[in-house]
Amino acid sequence: MTGYFVRKPNTLSELQNLSGYEDFEKIKKVAQVTLDEKRFDFFCRHLDRDYDFIKKSTDKTGVDNGVFKCILVFKKGTKNTAIAVQSDGSNYARYAAFVNV
Repeated sequence: MTGYFVRKPNTLSELQNLSGYEDFEKIKKVAQVTLDEKRFDFFCRHLDRDYDFIKKSTDKTGVDNGVFKCILVFKKGTKNTAIAVQSDGSNYARYAAFVNV
């Protein structure tokens, strides 16, 4: 799995509207979270806020040999797309990408 990562994004639309933004990065899933529609929509509008579900796995994220170790955040009922979060020790989406799983 690969994705275009944005540093400190604010909204999902910033992730979806990328075209030719730097390089695709390889992604390794280290955790997975599924949010109900209301929480997922809020998360998508406020990627720059702290979240407990990121805090729980932030110590597993980072970059190892060029591979982004990420938390995959899914909307309930969705299995093909997610937001990959590489929090880099933070409790928010410090780096994020919209990915096809």
